[in-house]
Amino acid sequence: MSLPAEVEVLVVGAGPVGLAAAITLKKLGVNIVVVDKTVRNGNGARAMLLHTRTVEVILTYILVRTFMLMLCSSKVLDTIDMAGAIVDNGMTSSILRWNGANQKLLDVDFSLLKDQTKYPFVVLIPQEEVEALLRRKLKEMGVEIFYLDVSDYFYDDDRKAIKVVFGDQSVTLWTQYLLGTDGARSTIRKIAHIPFEDPHTGAVYDDKHTGQTIHFALADIYLSEPLPATLATVYSTFYLDSFFVWIPLHSLDPEQPGMLWRIILGTLTHNEVPQNPSIEYLQAELDRRNPYKERIVIKEVATSSRYRVRAAVAETYWKKIGNGHVLLAGDASHVHSPIGAQGMNLGICDAVEVGHAIRNHIDAARKESSNGDLDKHLKQYAEERRAIGVKVIALSKRLTKMVTWNSGWKRIVRNLLMRVAGHLPFLVKAMARQMSGLGNGVVRKC
Repeated sequence: MSLPAEVEVLVVGAGPVGLAAAITLKKLGVNIVVVDKTVRNGNGARAMLLHTRTVEVILTYILVRTFMLMLCSSKVLDTIDMAGAIVDNGMTSSILRWNGANQKLLDVDFSLLKDQTKYPFVVLIPQEEVEALLRRKLKEMGVEIFYLDVSDYFYDDDRKAIKVVFGDQSVTLWTQYLLGTDGARSTIRKIAHIPFEDPHTGAVYDDKHTGQTIHFALADIYLSEPLPATLATVYSTFYLDSFFVWIPLHSLDPEQPGMLWRIILGTLTHNEVPQNPSIEYLQAELDRRNPYKERIVIKEVATSSRYRVRAAVAETYWKKIGNGHVLLAGDASHVHSPIGAQGMNLGICDAVEVGHAIRNHIDAARKESSNGDLDKHLKQYAEERRAIGVKVIALSKRLTKMVTWNSGWKRIVRNLLMRVAGHLPFLVKAMARQMSGLGNGVVRKC
């Protein structure tokens, strides 16, 4: 298949957000092209939890059951007919446990949300598996991904369209809607000159030293047997006193069936984390932080990466250039701490919402009527999703601040308050609702 000369919507970026947006748009009958600058073949440990809201959206609009920690709500996955595939390929868990050293402080129990969702649990599944399922779905719909790097774009008054230029400028494409789902360092956002700053401090994201308080080492690892008897294999555990997280996963490697483990190790920025942490680095950190009596031995590192904690949100998720439209979703529009597992979940919800906003705008433009405001659907998407993005950034900052209270009187107070909260069902349910994404508002088309 060759690249067409023009298309209604160009989706730039073929991660989970871009794929979810493409599936949504295709299901709604919109003419689309999807491009990505590189073939994705695993690039380190990435997101792995899908929350309730995401699963709902994927089920309704995309896949059926397959995401990792559902942070959005099941209707999102329902929307793209994918939630079933995602749940089936991942591990479901109703509990997220918060420990001090190795003593339980609080269980966030998602089963308390059974009166609000069909999916009162989180799904533990690697981002690359989510991408594989979404790619398969998109391919079944007849959509091919073109591997091209956007170098520039501009509005052409004569054509009344956006001209997108790729690579060395020998390849071009015309479009009315340019959707940037190309990550935190989004080319689409930068060319549009849309500021990307911390909503609370004003720190600019591209300043690599601004606003960083924590680095994380993330890794997917295989462990040597035997494992500690008390090591949880059916739910995620956050060890606050030693600042690390265990997440159990199903191995996707047929040569190594059984359990794969995601570990997240938090470190203050004065202690540098390697870009791709080695097995020696990870084993040393695990030995230092291990709350169990038995030593845990890493047999093999599947993937590893470093994450530097920063927060930023795009000044706007939609910018009109001439009669064309530039829109943002996912990490191109918001980034924050991985604590709470909100990133991919929030992005997939963005994807479904922006797909419907574009479809509604196309319909309104064809009718040349929108009750006085032709662009109201795009404005609504931009305003509502940005407000949710700012809200999630605030939540992730609170969680990050809480886990850094790991010494002295702050740790004592934190642990005491969490123990008390764990005995108050209404508070536990409120926490579960907030983390699940159900409190972020209803995705309209679910």
